[in-house]
Amino acid sequence: MNECKPLAVGRSEQLESESERRAKVFNNAVKQAVQRFQGQLESERDELVTRCEQLTMVVGVAERAAVLAAEREAAVGRSRLTLWNPR
Repeated sequence: MNECKPLAVGRSEQLESESERRAKVFNNAVKQAVQRFQGQLESERDELVTRCEQLTMVVGVAERAAVLAAEREAAVGRSRLTLWNPR
């Protein structure tokens, strides 16, 4: 029976070593997948930030154009009033 004990201990150590190796392989695979996914998310975020900045600039241009158009319309309206109602 003493012969079985060293065999069992050796087998147990072998199983523990194999379990540790598998855990490392799994953890490395998870780490790589997370890094890949994080890289994709960061890339998408950067693209969205750039797009948001572009749209903010376009909105600013449109707002300035609307103000200028309103000012022109007001000026035209005032000039029409002076044509119809000279003082």
